[in-house]
Parts: sequence; structure tokens; C-alpha cells
Amino acid sequence: MTTSQPVAVIGSGTYSGFASDVPSLIAALAAGRYTPSRPWFSSARAQTAMKMAINPRHSPFPAQKHHCALTFRQVRQVLKNVIDQALREAGQTKALLAGERVRVYLVGNGLRTDISEVVAYQDRNDPEDLLYYPAIKKLHAGSYAQDRLSEALSEDYQLIRPPATLYSASASSMSAVHLARAAVCSGLADVALVVGWVDILTQDMLFLAAQNMLGESAASPFNGHASSVLMCNGAAALLMCSENIARRAGLEPECYLDSSVSYQHSGMRDNAAISDFRTIVHSIEQAMAQAGINAADVGCLFPHGNGIPISDNTETMAIRKIWGEEGVPVVSYKAQIGYLSTCSALVDLIVACDALKQRRLLPFHTQLPSTAPSRLRLHTNKGSCQLPGRHIVKTAMGMEGSIVSAVLSGQDRTV
Repeated sequence: MTTSQPVAVIGSGTYSGFASDVPSLIAALAAGRYTPSRPWFSSARAQTAMKMAINPRHSPFPAQKHHCALTFRQVRQVLKNVIDQALREAGQTKALLAGERVRVYLVGNGLRTDISEVVAYQDRNDPEDLLYYPAIKKLHAGSYAQDRLSEALSEDYQLIRPPATLYSASASSMSAVHLARAAVCSGLADVALVVGWVDILTQDMLFLAAQNMLGESAASPFNGHASSVLMCNGAAALLMCSENIARRAGLEPECYLDSSVSYQHSGMRDNAAISDFRTIVHSIEQAMAQAGINAADVGCLFPHGNGIPISDNTETMAIRKIWGEEGVPVVSYKAQIGYLSTCSALVDLIVACDALKQRRLLPFHTQLPSTAPSRLRLHTNKGSCQLPGRHIVKTAMGMEGSIVSAVLSGQDRTV
């Protein structure tokens, strides 16, 4: 085991209805754009069939015309797209991922079938049913083979170790980043890649509706008016390596993942959106301590900020507990980009890295007024500003109770 290694972020990629790559993501945020969306149900009959009281909006992949789940081939291509983006940004070829000391983490739900396609046939299994109801074939185990993607990525990038798959609801990608950083920092790996995709299906919408997380109004973090998130399909990738490897490859890293901590909160479990603000406080404080900084050194906070009042209020309490009256600039772009569920933290980290590189903070835009306390310094619906610090804190909360906090730092990491 080697001494602790600084972990550099050297590449990223993203793809969704909002942006086809990282440059277009940043340009769209700077222009104050919103992701295109449409109602989930195409008719009142379809909505009634699924017993949904509302018809929420969502943002599909650009090529998705219907609510059919992505095929294996489509998911494979989407993942290769964002991985290749990350490699190009780092100026590397896929040979970087072919070594023994490489770890790849694949996050998300995995291959699935949309329940709306098979719900009417779930009790049918006669040969005649297979003939007249071909959609029933999607209930075959082959449609849920989680190892297929790992095997495909191993083949595409000559991986010696197959990707480790990870799913922990909303904090999947942030949990994977936590594991990836630990692997590199400890000397277990030289290179780590976190990649994942989101393909929202009808069963996801039913679950979120049961958690009171969907509405027909505009989604907006910290609005306090409505409990509504705009679910979005998309993919993202983040490429990291030790500082030694980056220098050896001729790179001059501009962003470092200086710390990451993960906890399970002890809050009530009556509602999956509830978290204990004291655990959020503790995770942020531990992340700052691990990075060797204090609250005054933080230039911006990227909270979970999903637009659900109960969790937004919990995060507000944690922010005020740590930063007090002076506060800290807070941004959450989920109203514009959409909520990528298991991949949202990756997108936030990509935007945070851009903020550190450019030394400026883009505002987030919302269609609903905020009711957050004035002491919560939301950088919203205004122009960009200079980033007041070289460190950014990112937090993520999973519906199963996980809380992950991390510190990203600019090139000059001296406090």
C-alpha cells in the first residue's frame, strides 16, 4: 500500500435531452435554458390504466419517441458515448482503461422492462399468449441480465477487471465516486472511471408518485411551494486518476477530489425523502476536515437540492448550521437539466469542475419563486459571478438513507 495519493479529475462526459456533451451542457446553463419535456402519459386512458392521479412531465433521451425501455444495444452505445467523451477530454485513448490497476464502476438500475408493456400480460404464459402478445417476451430473464453491460464494456475497453455495478437509489453515482476515490487515494488503483445512465420507466414514476415527489407544476429546488421533480433520462461519466499518473501522462490537472465521506442517516423511514440534518452536517464537516479546509474556505455548495420541500428544508437547516449568518453560495441546476436520479451527482461534479476551472459560478434558473430564508444564498436567476474560493462542496442523498459529501478543489489546493 502506497502513501495517500491526490486524486485528480481528468475527464468527463454527459448526454441527455438537455445537452449532448459537456461543452453544450455548460453553454445551455450559461444561456439559462431548460431541458425539453413532455407529459409522461400520452392520453388520459393510459394514465387511468396505471392509476395515476397526475400526468407528470419528464425529459426523455433525444431519440426516444415512446416509453419503451432502451435496448441493450442502445444502452451500450450511450455508455460508450460518455466514456469516450471523458477519454477525449483527458487526451487519452481507451488504452488508459486496459491496465490491471484500473477500477470501473457502473451505476444505475440496470437493464429492465417497462411495466406498462407487460402489466396486462403478467399472468399469461400459454403458447397462444406468446403468439398474440409478443410483448410478454420481455419478461424473459434475458431482459434483466445485469452482467451483459459489464461484459460488453469489458470487451469494448479491454478491461482486465469487469465493472463493479452499484445501485443505491438517488446517491448511486456519488457512492461510486466515493469508492473510486478511495481506491485511487489508497493506492489500490491508478485510474478510476464512474459511468452510468438513467432510463426512467413507468414503475419509477409510480414509485416516485407514491413518495409525493411528482407534480404537474414546474420543478424548482428550494421553492417551498410544490413537491415536484422533473425526471430526466441521461448518462454521465467521470474519469479520475492519481496525480502521479496524470503527471506521467503529461497532464496538468485542474481539479482534484480532495475528500469524500459516506454515512447512513438515522432519520425516520416513513418517507424516503426524509434525512436527518445532523447527519448531513456531520458528513459535510468530516469532508471538509478530511480536505484540510474549514467552512470559510468553501466557495460554493452543490446540495442534493431536488425540489422536494421536506428534503430541501432539511438541507437548508444543515447549511445554516455550518455557515451561519454569512452563508455560502448555493446552486442546484435540476430545474434546468432535469433530475437524472442515479446520475445527477455526476452531472453536478462536472459543472463544479467547470466552475473551478473558469473561476466563475453560473446561476441556476427557476420558474418558481424561492421561499428559502434570505440567509440561504441561492445563486439563482441572475448573472454569473466570480467563484469566491478554490473549494466546492457537493452532497448527495439516497432514498435508502445514504449521505455522501465531497470536496472538489481547484489546481492550487493550498489552503
